Amino acid sequence: MTLSGDDLFDEDLATRRVAVEDVFARLKSSLGLQWPAPTAGGSATLGPTRVSGRRVPMVGYLNFIHPPQVQVIGEPETGYLDSVDTDQLRHVLDRVTSGATKLVVVADGRSLIAPVREAFDTAGIAIFETAASAHRAAYRLRHFLGEALARQITVHGVFLEVLSIGLLLTGDSGVGKSELALELINRGHRLVADDAPEFALLGPDDLNGGCPPVLQDFLEVRGLGILNIRAMFGEAAIKRRKQLGLIIRLVRPESGVA
Repeated sequence: MTLSGDDLFDEDLATRRVAVEDVFARLKSSLGLQWPAPTAGGSATLGPTRVSGRRVPMVGYLNFIHPPQVQVIGEPETGYLDSVDTDQLRHVLDRVTSGATKLVVVADGRSLIAPVREAFDTAGIAIFETAASAHRAAYRLRHFLGEALARQITVHGVFLEVLSIGLLLTGDSGVGKSELALELINRGHRLVADDAPEFALLGPDDLNGGCPPVLQDFLEVRGLGILNIRAMFGEAAIKRRKQLGLIIRLVRPESGVA
């Protein structure tokens, strides 16, 4: 079956948003984030945004000409803010706070001087702090937001990795999808998700699929019940996520066909 991401998704991409407080919750552990004033800007949302017809970047380093929605400020940027005179600092802050910026992440273990922090607080811009490098913070932010804001769909079928290819088995209920999946797993292939795999459109030709947490590791097979594939076959039999490469639709044979 020919794959077309645009044909599979009918959701308006512009409607997807992520709250700043959710960014903190998801990246707090991996980046060691601190949020000194958690009441400021937490309910603000990030997502596809246009200003004067121009698409606003999602994540970037300190930029007061075309401010991104998330500004990462590391050692060079804090050094600049510390060194400029009062008038120039006011100009920079006016540009940042009047733009689309909703979140500032201060990295490299640095801190903001009082006038900068006060300007962001007044504008309702959340400030996260981390000892992680600015490069790592920007990378993790881009990765998380890219997935969180991607168009998503849940389909009925079994998703596996077979010979390094993401294979989705579809077909009517009872046609034998789970039985075939179990046989493939028994031959050394890997289960991604049974029953309701979730796919995200990460790029024009990148449909990336995974399993809802409640279904992780399980495969329901008619006559056998719900099987814990990890317990039966080990860690190697499970694949967390995989790019979709092939769809096979199973059909019942026509009446009289052996």
